[in-house]
Amino acid sequence: MRNKEEHRTDRITDAVHASDGRMFLQLWHMGRVSHPDYQGGRLPVGPSPIAATGEAHTPTGKKPYVVPQALSAKEIARVIDD
Repeated sequence: MRNKEEHRTDRITDAVHASDGRMFLQLWHMGRVSHPDYQGGRLPVGPSPIAATGEAHTPTGKKPYVVPQALSAKEIARVIDD
């Protein structure tokens, strides 16, 4: 990201810090509420093969959530470690 966007981010960060503010980044594993449209066509993963209720907002509009690929306990641990 070494370009204008990064420069803008640096300026914003500097301004927040100059005002004694703090910033943080929250990472979230989407799990079963993701959609194959965001996964290169692959199924999202989750702890069980149960689809979420509702619809995913995808680049091509709302689509029903799909049944995710269930992960084993070992695979869940790997996702947490990643």
